[in-house]
Amino acid sequence: MQKRNLKLIIAGILILTFLGGVNTAHSILAVRDYNIIRIAFMNGYIEALKLSTEEKKKLENDKTLLAKTVESAAEGYLTRVENLNH
Repeated sequence: MQKRNLKLIIAGILILTFLGGVNTAHSILAVRDYNIIRIAFMNGYIEALKLSTEEKKKLENDKTLLAKTVESAAEGYLTRVENLNH
């Protein structure tokens, strides 16, 4: 009976150690990356809003063009962030 309890306690400690450590280490990286990507796409939308009225109307009518415009501005922002890190 004591061996069984000891095995359960050890198994519980190992599970908590491995699962807890992996989740916290991964989440820190994921949150940072998520924020960079989120900011990049927000900047893409802001760049799209700075366009002329005619260009905005084109984007309203063509969602594919809107997506490409936003993605292009977001990629430009990500490139600037990467250049700052080098």
